[in-house]
Amino acid sequence: MSNITVVKNRGEPVDHPEGGWGWVVVGATFVSAGLTYGPSIAYPLFFLPLMQEFEIGLGEVTWLTGSYQFGKAIGYLFTPALFAKFGHRGTAMIISFLSGLSISVASLGPIPIVIYLLAGAIPGMCMAVFGTTFYVVVMRYFSKRRLLAVGLTQTGSALGTLALSPLLQYFIDLYGWRGGMLLLGGLTLNCAVASSLYRPIHLKSDKEQTEEPVCRTLVSSAKTILVIPKFWLVVVISLTVFSGWRAYLRFLIPYAQYLEIDPMTSSFILSIYSIVSMFSRVAFGALGDRKGVNIVWLLIVTELLTALITGCVWFVNDYPGLLSNSIAHSIAIGPMHTMYVSVVCDAVGESNFTWGMTLVGFIYSVLGSSTIPLIGMLVDATGEIRLAFIASSILLTVSATLHIPLLYPNRQQEKENQQ
Repeated sequence: MSNITVVKNRGEPVDHPEGGWGWVVVGATFVSAGLTYGPSIAYPLFFLPLMQEFEIGLGEVTWLTGSYQFGKAIGYLFTPALFAKFGHRGTAMIISFLSGLSISVASLGPIPIVIYLLAGAIPGMCMAVFGTTFYVVVMRYFSKRRLLAVGLTQTGSALGTLALSPLLQYFIDLYGWRGGMLLLGGLTLNCAVASSLYRPIHLKSDKEQTEEPVCRTLVSSAKTILVIPKFWLVVVISLTVFSGWRAYLRFLIPYAQYLEIDPMTSSFILSIYSIVSMFSRVAFGALGDRKGVNIVWLLIVTELLTALITGCVWFVNDYPGLLSNSIAHSIAIGPMHTMYVSVVCDAVGESNFTWGMTLVGFIYSVLGSSTIPLIGMLVDATGEIRLAFIASSILLTVSATLHIPLLYPNRQQEKENQQ
């Protein structure tokens, strides 16, 4: 790492374009998000076939998603160095190939641990880089319409779930889980094409960069962020809110199958969830860009509402009820997907945004990688799958409460604005 140097920016510096090629970048990140986030949300479709073939319980098979989260933690550590060496576009193209190849090879896995590594940990590492890239490249092109642009990007993950959930289930029914995983790896390779459209841009707000060892630059940036109190609050918030959201989605399909709903019909629950989520994310993104809208208050209210909706799953015992609950959930959770980036940016300052997202993602992934497996173990121990949704509801309630200190002025952002 000591031989890596930070590449100087080239070209005349400009302000945020607020459009132009930026909309092409939004379209490219939309496609990439659909082919990366979508499959990770649809992973529970592999749970039942894996449990049947390897004769393992739900608590163990959820390590597929647990290893995915742990892989993301490792990936976040390398993200700034990869950006510095290869740029956003080059990094995304390399990662696309690695992720697709790893998932494809996982289809040959002889034991669960190999599958967890190749389909979970390694793609998770790649997803950490991808996830940071989506936000960074879009935010470099937009300032005034930033949340709308992020919302449009995030609809890609919803559309990916919409399309890939029934498609993966069809592949699994037709070719088995191994064939489905092989085809999923092939789809992921297409992200390299979309990533080629991430045209670099030199902004006036960029920090002056010199030919110096990247490790020195990265350590300096990290130290600046780690002493900001609100950064650590955002870390805890991300841990609780995203763990609560993922717990709901990870156990939604297993609960549908527990209610004896056939697999294909169960997969359509995620598809409907994604359709509604697409509109929800764009709508809340546009709302967040309007003057006078307090993003923190909106997050508090919607997360409490989401917690209530999640807890109501306890009383759901049929397909119409579960579908209605998932639709309400996808609407209420919308602000989390589009406004989370604004919360991080406000906490650490725009100039430290890349490192802020990286560190938040790393810490969340390390601590959050065991959340779903632990909830799975609780389900196995009690035999009551609905407890997973109670746990999810509690996590979302805690997250909403922790947002309250963010209502106070942010000194880091005020200091940056004065400069």
